[in-house]
Amino acid sequence: AISVCNDKDYFYAHVDSMAAAMNIAARGPALLRIVDGYKGAGYARSRPHEHDLICTVARHTGIVLDPVYTAKAVHGMLAETAACSESLQGRTILFLHTGGVFGLSRSIAASSYFGGRASIEVGK
Repeated sequence: AISVCNDKDYFYAHVDSMAAAMNIAARGPALLRIVDGYKGAGYARSRPHEHDLICTVARHTGIVLDPVYTAKAVHGMLAETAACSESLQGRTILFLHTGGVFGLSRSIAASSYFGGRASIEVGK
């Protein structure tokens, strides 16, 4: 899991409480790997490479990422998979996109999202 708000300790505590409620014995890192470091510039504040990623993913897949959380999480997923490419060889990676496109409309009005800035390649 990629943390784009709070920190991994917060999320481990939350996941542990849900696991306990479902009578799942595993806890913390034994149940789920949570990675910090992808909050970016902060809540609803995106950096140019995150804008580029939104354009690249939309162009290549038709999937629209929001700049508040999802683009940061996809950026983190791509960076982590690139850094661990050998250990992930042959494994399936699942990204759950839970929505969030509402954060995109304000950003489009305030920037040039679809104005040709697409210098980042998926996977780099």
